[in-house]
Amino acid sequence: MQLEKLLSPEITTLLYRTDIIAKDQEENPILLVDVRSSQIHPLVWEEIADCLMKTQGKFPYFMLVNLDNIELYHWDQQTPLITLKTPDILEVYDSKFRDKLILPTYLKALTEAWLNDLAYQSKMPNPPAIFELKNTGLLERLKNGSTEINY
Repeated sequence: MQLEKLLSPEITTLLYRTDIIAKDQEENPILLVDVRSSQIHPLVWEEIADCLMKTQGKFPYFMLVNLDNIELYHWDQQTPLITLKTPDILEVYDSKFRDKLILPTYLKALTEAWLNDLAYQSKMPNPPAIFELKNTGLLERLKNGSTEINY
């Protein structure tokens, strides 16, 4: 039996659009991340938001990452919990982030490195935006979790 037959259309759509999946320490998916070099089209965001609502919190958080902003959403909200400036966060991982062409695969890798640092805080005790993210609930769920890039 194919996996797609076991999943709802909403979950299939979300997983198809997801570039990074973050899991808690019990391996439950808690954050889906869409990474792209440009702004997301409003109709695409509407589809994603609709799918998140229909999954009833199976994926508690969703993150949109582009070259300008990182937006974190709770599954039941259409406005971001927080918006961060991507260069401010990712230049810690590449000091020339603002000055060079960033391809989507590299943007994914930098984003995953940041999320891993948020989860473990061993290499970097205070990763970028850790204080800004404290009140979102994401950090507690991400602690000692894992991330994987969805190819």
